[in-house]
Amino acid sequence: MLHVRTPSASPYYWRRVEHSRRTFLGEWFRTGDVMTRDADGFYHHAGREDDCFTVAGQWVVPGDVEALMLTDPRVTDVGVVGAEDAGGLVKPFCFVAAHDGGADGLVDDLTRLAGVRLAPHQRPKRIVVVSELPRTATGKLQRFRLREMAEAQVEEGPAVPGPPSVGGCGGPFRGPPP
Repeated sequence: MLHVRTPSASPYYWRRVEHSRRTFLGEWFRTGDVMTRDADGFYHHAGREDDCFTVAGQWVVPGDVEALMLTDPRVTDVGVVGAEDAGGLVKPFCFVAAHDGGADGLVDDLTRLAGVRLAPHQRPKRIVVVSELPRTATGKLQRFRLREMAEAQVEEGPAVPGPPSVGGCGGPFRGPPP
């Protein structure tokens, strides 16, 4: 978690006492940005704390899953959120936008890619191709809208199983939907 200290920082948020207690720690401002440090001492932004979620007791950083999905040249935009599945457990849900006509076989290819390159807890429960992702006027991804979309996907029923040879989404022993 990135903490900064500067004389220009506000001492608190107006009328938001609890948020101020979590954010302002003495002289330090807790930004909410998750950072990693490499072997050479350089820092790298890994995402926002409030975007990260746990699956099976392990942290999922959406940016890690999103970066992998963007390696497919057909994918133009991607967003990953944690949302409860039908069993009440939080799972990753992935929404991708593809180039025109690039959606054929995309979900299967991304499911295979996730099965090979991601840990089981990071693999999306469902990958959904959308025309575009919801963004603010300034271009920021609206993850709360993606969570709403994920909840709607859960209401539609279970995800279609992926190829069992790579584990697909949801683990290596997933069977057909009930």
